[in-house]
Amino acid sequence: MANNKNTKLTANNKVVSPPPKPERKKDKVNLREKVIKKTPPKQEPVEHKPFVLTREVWENILSDSNEYDMRKEYITLPYIEKKYNVAKNVANNIKFALDYKDIIHSDLKNSILNKNIEIKFKENEKRLKDYIHQYELLEKKYEFALGIGNEMSSYTMSKIQNKNFKLHDAVAFGILSDVHIEEKVELEITDGLNEYTPEIAKKRLENFFVNLLKMVNKERQSVNINQLVLGLLGDFITGYIHEELKESNYMSPTEATRYVQNILIDGITYLVDNGNFKKIIIPCTRGNHGRTTAKKRFSTGADNSFEWMMYKNIENYFFSLSKREDKFKILTFIIPKSELVHINVYDKVVRFGHGDHFKYAGGIGGITIPLKKWLSRQNEQRKADMTFIGHWHNILTEVTEDCMVNGSIIGVNGYSMSFGGTPRPPQQIFTLLDEKRGFSIRGHIDVI
Repeated sequence: MANNKNTKLTANNKVVSPPPKPERKKDKVNLREKVIKKTPPKQEPVEHKPFVLTREVWENILSDSNEYDMRKEYITLPYIEKKYNVAKNVANNIKFALDYKDIIHSDLKNSILNKNIEIKFKENEKRLKDYIHQYELLEKKYEFALGIGNEMSSYTMSKIQNKNFKLHDAVAFGILSDVHIEEKVELEITDGLNEYTPEIAKKRLENFFVNLLKMVNKERQSVNINQLVLGLLGDFITGYIHEELKESNYMSPTEATRYVQNILIDGITYLVDNGNFKKIIIPCTRGNHGRTTAKKRFSTGADNSFEWMMYKNIENYFFSLSKREDKFKILTFIIPKSELVHINVYDKVVRFGHGDHFKYAGGIGGITIPLKKWLSRQNEQRKADMTFIGHWHNILTEVTEDCMVNGSIIGVNGYSMSFGGTPRPPQQIFTLLDEKRGFSIRGHIDVI
């Protein structure tokens, strides 16, 4: 039997267990047992919605406060937290505002009143400053006007001296072409746009010479113009190059040639008598309408041209006059058999032609592209600084820098009406070759 020191033997050899130990108090700690510290469960934080104190919310809070005031009770902090689901610090702010609402309202009212007064004062102050500024400006203008009057009353005008500046030289150019002296143009055919008879043509040619001289005299205020280049570029008659012209023309080609020849002689004589020129150069080219053949000739074009014959007649006429009158010695005619004429003016080479050397293919750019191609080919043979052509009855002085296209004397006719487009008035080219500035003016001469 195991010997246990906690048991005792009695006389009867009975084992007597010791009395049970008293139970330990719950509040005492059993050092033999492991003390396990248990952490309390985490409490989820209460989520509060973002609080925005709007006017509507504040009015609700004031309404609750007024009810409590009527019951002579106070709104508590927990009530505010629960009622409006706000954090404690926000509830404290609301509680503070409610406790001192009377004072806050009074201050706010005074603040708003003072703010309105301040705004009105600033507005009035700004208006007052504007009025003062306007008054000062008017005062300055008035003083300035008085000063001008005083200065003008005592101001002595000095006479500008007309110094005799030395004028440099320039050569005037007048281009005449596409007269079609005998062609008939009726108002009914042109829809009332134009009418043309030999009498009307004669008047327009006379206007050309008169207005040409007016243009020259106007430019003489700035430059010395002692020389004139009068380019005669063909189509002075219409001829019989189309069958219908035999029926419609007012005159035959020979009659028309003699008629326009006399008008040209009168016009050139007018320039000699009234132009005060020292020299008049007249380059002449034949047109496509003045030929005697049905089709254009190249090698024998001059031999079959009424216009080439006319130029020679005019030249011979003035040559005969120059033997009796020296004033006609200023005339120089250039009448080659070639289609083109080149002359030198100052350091420039100037080309003249009728303009029927290329065709218009109906492109959007008009004759610009065909014209530039033709100029490029001609410049490969002989370079020219400026080219004058006619034929197209449409004055174009800015089509290229080195070319001007002349208008017409006849104006709109049945042929041009068939193509449409803007009707062009009868006009001819006037330009000025300045000794220093080159071709400085690109104008036109009106003939009606």
